[in-house]
Amino acid sequence: MRYNSSFSPRKQDFQRFRNRFDGSDLFFRGNTIHKRREKIHAVPEWAKHDSQVRGLLQKSFPALDTNDLQRERAGRWMRIILLYFRLGKTRNQVAAEMELSPKTVDNLVFRIQLAAQGLRTDGSGSRRQPQRKSPIERALEPFILKRFLHCA
Repeated sequence: MRYNSSFSPRKQDFQRFRNRFDGSDLFFRGNTIHKRREKIHAVPEWAKHDSQVRGLLQKSFPALDTNDLQRERAGRWMRIILLYFRLGKTRNQVAAEMELSPKTVDNLVFRIQLAAQGLRTDGSGSRRQPQRKSPIERALEPFILKRFLHCA
């Protein structure tokens, strides 16, 4: 029996196949055909615009023009932005192309997303300006400090 892509098995084909293998054979218990799954992820708005990507890289790597290490890391980020976000490749495809592990690609994608949200990539907080104190907190601050300094 030759394989043909337009072949649809008939009952007699299964009977011939059954004569060669019995139901307890490992082939019958574990062989199934699976469709290859592709994870389709939406392209963030910032990744579509070169100017926003350039701004993200300059904000994340401030010494990009003078420091070789930052330039290398920014290049790696740019390549991941291109392959993962713009071209929609999976993490395994990106990892194979960049010769990295899939876990490293996940980590870099996570850090790029943090930076795009304005957060620090080391997990220590926001890049945004700290919130200003309310007028009440500012008015009470000298009294609290004075009391704290006298207690100590």
